[in-house]
Amino acid sequence: MVGVKGQVGHGLQIQAAFARTNKGKNEALGTNYYGGSTYKLSSDLSDVQLDNIKGQLVGGGAPTQFSNGWVSFENDQKFDVWWAQMKGSLKDANGNPITVEKVYNYEDYYNTAGTHAFLLSAMWNPLKNIFVLGDYVRTNRQSHTVREYPSSGAPYDFEYNGNTSKSVRINYRWTDINHPGTFQIYGRWYDYAKNENDLVGLFGDKEDGALQSGSRGWIAGFKYVPAKNIEWETFFEFAKTYDKAYGQKLDNYDRKFIRTKVDYHF
Repeated sequence: MVGVKGQVGHGLQIQAAFARTNKGKNEALGTNYYGGSTYKLSSDLSDVQLDNIKGQLVGGGAPTQFSNGWVSFENDQKFDVWWAQMKGSLKDANGNPITVEKVYNYEDYYNTAGTHAFLLSAMWNPLKNIFVLGDYVRTNRQSHTVREYPSSGAPYDFEYNGNTSKSVRINYRWTDINHPGTFQIYGRWYDYAKNENDLVGLFGDKEDGALQSGSRGWIAGFKYVPAKNIEWETFFEFAKTYDKAYGQKLDNYDRKFIRTKVDYHF
């Protein structure tokens, strides 16, 4: 990372930085061991009889809803049952059992952070004990669209297309862990882009889960130093976000979050 910072005018400090990760754009960030399983079905025939099966059939990328009956595919064409309950049995047109194999989709997390990022930060002290802070991060991550198959309803395409994260914070006073009785009151607005790997900015700090990718909202809180090296913080968060569970990403909801904690510094 390289950057510059300095004071611009009265009470205004600005910092600009350029960062490069140690991951290339085609390198994996880890492995997803929680991917949904599918059922791979094998038959020598192109016609498959479905007996008491519920779920969704996918053949050649074209999903087909089914309950009981016949579904025809071209010879040697692969197809999967996604999230099927797999009750009953599967038979081909001659009444022979069809091989069913459960497949675990362990896939690599591809690079959703990008390889480069630009950061612009500023802090302004317009009045005594009043501070305004702002952060803007822009990465070169590529947009990506995934298709998901919910347990009910039609398949859908979900696009991760954001590459910026930004926040603005207003502080009244600051805490100092060396001086008991010091305190601060703050308000914060933030807007973080969606991310497949749940990253904020360029591997940004989510503050112990308080800040989530793909969310936008407000935080109001305070900090207080009751004794030397001890800092107590409480805040309330109200944000708009989306359900990150598989098959539910089109569902948006209001996220209300309250937390109080005590930090001991040593």
